[in-house]
Order: sequence, then C-alpha cells, then structure tokens
Amino acid sequence: MKKTTIHKPTRSKFTLLHQLCNLIPTHLVPRLARDTGVDAQARTFRPWSHVVSLTPN
Repeated sequence: MKKTTIHKPTRSKFTLLHQLCNLIPTHLVPRLARDTGVDAQARTFRPWSHVVSLTPN
C-alpha cells in the first residue's frame, strides 16, 4: 500500500508587499508626484514611502 504525499506550498522569502513594490518602476513614483503637485504638499513622507504605506498587504 502506497502512502500519499501531501504537498505543501513553498514559502516565499518575499512578502506580497515586497513583490508589489518590485513591479513599480522606481523612477515613476517621484515623477508622478512632481507632475501632479503632490510632492510640494508632502511634509514628512517621501512619495515612495507614501506608496509603500498605502499598498495593501
């Protein structure tokens, strides 16, 4: 009688947030912030930090 093997999915080293951030081009976020005027309104957050904080996990 053969035993059935249960395959567990492998764990990724990277979180979902990290994978999403890797898909966004790094030059695009600051450029969009400048074009829309959001960069001038920001006080403490840089545009990239703001995107990362808004990304769902």
